[in-house]
Amino acid sequence: MSEEGEEGAANPTSEKVLIGSSSSESAVELDYTRADSLRVVELLKLRQPSDETSDVLFIARQFLGVPYVGATLEKPGEERLVVNLRQLDCTTFVETVCALVMTRRSGSVSFADYCEHLRNLRYRDGHCAVLSRLHYFSWWTADKVRRGFMTPVSFPESLLEKHRFVVSYMSDHPDSYPFLKNRPERTDSIRL
Repeated sequence: MSEEGEEGAANPTSEKVLIGSSSSESAVELDYTRADSLRVVELLKLRQPSDETSDVLFIARQFLGVPYVGATLEKPGEERLVVNLRQLDCTTFVETVCALVMTRRSGSVSFADYCEHLRNLRYRDGHCAVLSRLHYFSWWTADKVRRGFMTPVSFPESLLEKHRFVVSYMSDHPDSYPFLKNRPERTDSIRL
């Protein structure tokens, strides 16, 4: 059934949900549609063809044709764990695919388990707050290596060329981000 034909499928839901442990500190506000939660479960149950050797590529290919849209995590009010499989940017694509693969590898087909993996990927130490969100991909990868989710790849020195990058777009343009605008203390906290 299409999203338009299924009542409530495209209407965003925001609710506080306990994910992870039984501690009330683990309660996280979610922002998702019914269609997103159903799609997550569908992807978790999807059978991988025997000729498909990589579960990561298999899941990634399920998102061919999904529109690229920036700022899908920017919602008014307090930070919520946004689950949006209908629109992705580079980082949310990687997070979504990784969370699905991690959930599948754990043997689960649960939307709540997927959300727990997504939260642990998107936020520093899994703490759902705008200032804990890993806004820069370099932060994201460093956090994943530190927490054992990723293994760094080394290349021979002859293939590496030293570059210096200035990573400060967000802190240099705080007026472009609602959660930073007129909040210098937040801007200072993400400045490199």
